[in-house]
Amino acid sequence: MLTFRDLTNEHAVMSWDKQQSLFRVVGGDHDWKIDLAAASLVLSNEQGTNEFLIQWLGTAAKATNEWIWSRASERVDVPDGLRDAARAIARFGEEHSISEFTEPRASLAELNPDVVALVCAGLCEADGYYRCETDEGAEYFLFENAAVRAAADSDPRRCMNLFLSILPHIDLDHKPAFIHYFSCKGYELSGVDEDPDDESTADPADLAALVAKSPRGSVHGRFDELGRIRELQVAPPADAATGSETPS
Repeated sequence: MLTFRDLTNEHAVMSWDKQQSLFRVVGGDHDWKIDLAAASLVLSNEQGTNEFLIQWLGTAAKATNEWIWSRASERVDVPDGLRDAARAIARFGEEHSISEFTEPRASLAELNPDVVALVCAGLCEADGYYRCETDEGAEYFLFENAAVRAAADSDPRRCMNLFLSILPHIDLDHKPAFIHYFSCKGYELSGVDEDPDDESTADPADLAALVAKSPRGSVHGRFDELGRIRELQVAPPADAATGSETPS
């Protein structure tokens, strides 16, 4: 049975990658402005402005310490069409019996809204999500934006470091998350035995060592008996020195 954790493993790292592309476009220091009637988010900095087509996902409410899906909100100032993505997520949840998607609200102690947004960005094939902080809490929006899509980068060392960077923040099953992320980035996945030159045709998920290959180089991962990362290593496409990092 599909679970919310399965979906987190499948989508969180790729959506985290999209968030880094967002900040490559708009920078860390920027202002935001929402036009709900136009389904528009505008982010601006000294270099200019970028406009994003949005869907309202939900609210992290300070007063009740709850996550409230937009479809359950009683706000009347939001066009009904901005809740379409949230309704689609609810239908998906009903089809797969995923309570995190079907319940209209949940305690923030039980459901992390940023993880929800990462998963939903993947499920809805959005270009990312944006969190608008307000006095009442935080509003979460999925968005579409061509500049963010164009900022995507599949460099092996960048992908390796990005994968490592999410692990302290989100509870993931390392091996399936690795497989999903590098597959989404266009890498070819295979398993290797203890001999790093001996590639295996077995299911990568069943092996303790994996290699993700691309024309720009490869990322080699070794996992312990629980599927947690022991080491990640980058190898260039030609014979050259490799670099490696091990999560702390």
